[in-house]
Amino acid sequence: MPETTKNVNKVVYGGKVLIDLTGDTVTPGTLLTGTTAHDKSGAAITGTMEASEVVNAQERSVVPSVEEQVVLPEEGYDCLSKVTVAAIPYAESENDAGGVTVTIAG
Repeated sequence: MPETTKNVNKVVYGGKVLIDLTGDTVTPGTLLTGTTAHDKSGAAITGTMEASEVVNAQERSVVPSVEEQVVLPEEGYDCLSKVTVAAIPYAESENDAGGVTVTIAG
């Protein structure tokens, strides 16, 4: 496999996008001091933003659906500290035609 000297910011495998940082908006100035992440170029960055107040964070849980979901903090919270996404229901069963029926989110 050829080696690249550039940062990897998008990974496509088998025609499916596995990781895509190209639309990310994180910068050192928007990331808390000492926290590390990767920017949209794939470069490792370290936060420089100082915490200025107590933040009221919320944990949320969501169940996947076939429709897009936007998960935001509820009223009274400043941000989300953790979002837990349940596994997508997936089942395989043999069918009468000798094949396999795959049922996703059903």
